[in-house]
Amino acid sequence: MRFLPDPKLVTADIARIAVRLIHALIESEPLTGPHTFVGPDREALRVMPNLRGTQLDVTIER
Repeated sequence: MRFLPDPKLVTADIARIAVRLIHALIESEPLTGPHTFVGPDREALRVMPNLRGTQLDVTIER
């Protein structure tokens, strides 16, 4: 999981979002394209698989 640059994110925010995404990904089908999840503070989490699905790029939209 790779979080795209966001100067407002601190380590604690990234950890909370990562845990939320891990739980959501376990419950869903494998990602083959972009997907939007809801973050812990109701923000939109845009997730895009890359490198043949071995990594996920995460963008937070507030």
